[in-house]
Parts: sequence; structure tokens; C-alpha cells
Amino acid sequence: MSSPLSIAPMIQWTTSPYRYLFRLISQSPLLYTEMITSHHLFNRYNRDGGLPWLEEEEDVEDVACQIGGGGGEESIENFCESCDIALTNGRYTELNINSGCPSSKAQNSFCGLKHMLPEGRDDFVKILKEVDRRFSCRTKLSVKCRIGVYPNSTSLSNLLSYVTKVHSSGIRKIILHSRIGVLGGMSTANNRTVPPLVYPVVERIKKEFKDVEIILNGGVRDFESVDYLLDGFYDSPLISSEVEKYGSLNDWELTGERVEGIPIDGVMIGRKAYNDPGIFWNADSKYTGLKDNNYTWRHITTTYCERMEKNVDRIGLVECIKPLHNVFAGQGRNKEYKRCVDGRVNFWKKEKKRIDNGGVGQVLTVQEVMDECFEVVDCMDMTVGESRKMILTNDLKT
Repeated sequence: MSSPLSIAPMIQWTTSPYRYLFRLISQSPLLYTEMITSHHLFNRYNRDGGLPWLEEEEDVEDVACQIGGGGGEESIENFCESCDIALTNGRYTELNINSGCPSSKAQNSFCGLKHMLPEGRDDFVKILKEVDRRFSCRTKLSVKCRIGVYPNSTSLSNLLSYVTKVHSSGIRKIILHSRIGVLGGMSTANNRTVPPLVYPVVERIKKEFKDVEIILNGGVRDFESVDYLLDGFYDSPLISSEVEKYGSLNDWELTGERVEGIPIDGVMIGRKAYNDPGIFWNADSKYTGLKDNNYTWRHITTTYCERMEKNVDRIGLVECIKPLHNVFAGQGRNKEYKRCVDGRVNFWKKEKKRIDNGGVGQVLTVQEVMDECFEVVDCMDMTVGESRKMILTNDLKT
């Protein structure tokens, strides 16, 4: 049984070290790479003969690769060559095409949210059809998008038109970030939080496209919310006036009332999965019937550091340690632990600089950098499940 959970692609966050660490906590949620633009992948791969980003950890299964691109002067052929590079060199079970990133970098690369605009849809569908023709026999294909684009496309009818075109290309999985994306005048960070969540719109898309796997993304931070959505309940966490800043309630065919409808197929969790990965300690048994890993934190951190030591020259020590920063969220002495991590990384940087400048300095492994910090927290010899239960019962200081 596959998990209905997935972890959102996040640039500079869902790196290969993070994915390896996450798999030590939970086996089943689908993981996504960071988004990489097709032209960057194509140019860097052909220039350098490879990319660390493509070199998956051998023990990490069920990873989807997200690619953005296909617009502007980039040809469909070049875009497909980039997809082929990713699938040939990486161990991916899904290829995801980004159609929702609002960042200026994405727009300058003619990818992301611009694909959702009425004037960009036909070209985008041509890309999807070719991707489907070439790669549907090799991997699962999906599209990730927003529910609309402000100010050009902010209504249910516009979204239905877009999804209809994507559906016509052969794509049968769509991840809907249940917010409108704002082009221009709003930062990428604010685009993740300011436009209101409109969950009932996602339910409506599932109702209209029953043969499409619909995954809801946006604002989900706990399993209670996941269960609620998977059961088909869509209380819109909104104030009507907030929705109407981005299109009238009539345009979205919203009543402001509770919606009980068709269950969606899955839920994608973003920042919460990075900032507190321990919440997934029982996700395997809860959603798939698999036995939970439920290792001790000492086992997880030791195993992780040992693997990172093999990759530190390729990835860099800072990137190897970065995912460890948030593993003890909610645990006793977590603040002291994070200060310790920052201090030890700075110490390592100073020692490395001395060595690089021809002086004498300590050569430290990943484990040696982190050992002092691990001993700060109170839960190293607890399983992840035991430590999470202690948080819930307030038996562990927070």
C-alpha cells in the first residue's frame, strides 16, 4: 500500500542529505528533490559530466524529481533531454513538472507559474504531451501547480480549463498548492503564506477529474489535518474577505460553508516536514501498515553521519549538517543544541580556513563536529516515538 503522504520540493531544503535523514525516520512518504530548471541541469551536466544533485543515496527509495522549464526559447527537445538526463542518472520513481513556482528566477527562466496563464497553456501542453510520449513507460509523471494566478487567472472556470488541458496531455497526477500564486509585487516567501488557502477548490477539481490522482498541498502541519482532508472534509480555513482579495466568492463558486465531498488522493507537507521531521515517526504504520523504523536518535544520527562522511567532499560539510539542525524540534534543550550546532560549524570553518591557508588546524569528521551537540539533548537513547510521546505528555522539558 502506497502512502498518501509526500514531502514538498523545497529549494535548498529537500537536498539528498535531507532525504537520506528523512528515510531513517520514515520509509513510505514520497520524497521530492529540490526543483531544478531544465536548462541548468542540461548545461551543468554537459559541462561538468555530472551533478551531485543527481547522485541519489543508494538506500533512499521513492524519490520524485522535480524539473522546471520548457518556456521561452527553450525547445521541447532540450527540455526532454534534461528529463532524460535526470531519469538516466538518478533513481527516480516519478518525474514532476513544475507549473506553480512564483519566484522571479523561475519567471525569468520562463517556467513555473507562467505555464498556468491562458496564453502559456497551449505551449505547456505540447511539452507535457512529448514528455508523456517519451517517458510515461519509464516513470510516473505529474504536474505541480497553484489553483490560479493573480491577477490574470483567478476563478474556478480558469482552473478547470487549465486542468482540462493538462489532463489532455496524458498526465494523471496533479499536485495542487491550494493558494493562488501572485506574479510580481510579492516575494516567494510571501507567496507561500499570504494568499489564502482555498481547500474546497481542490475538492472540486477531484470531483470533476475522478481519474486523476489529486494531491493537496498548502498549510498542512499535522496528521489530524491530513486525516480530515483524506476523509473528504474541507473546512476552508479562511475569512471571505481574504479570498475576495484574489477573486470573488462567486468566481470560485464558494459559499463559505463547510464542504463535505470526495476524498482527495493524498496530502503534501512542506516546511513542517523539514522543521520537525520527527512527527513522521509513525507515518508508515498509520498510513501504509508498514512497521515503523522507530530507531533511537543515537542510531539515526550515527548512521547519518557515517553516510555523510562518504559524501562530505562532494556535498560539503555545511550541507551535510544542515538537515540535523531541526531534528530535535520540541525536545528538551533544543535551543541549546541548535546554538551548539552553529558554534561547531563556525569552529570547523575556522579550522578549515587555517588548513587551506597552509597553517595547522584540526581535521574534523562530520561525527566529530556533531558529537558535542548530540550530548546536549536529553533524548539520544530514546526511540523517535518515545521522544515524541514524551513531548505530548510534557514529561520532557521544552
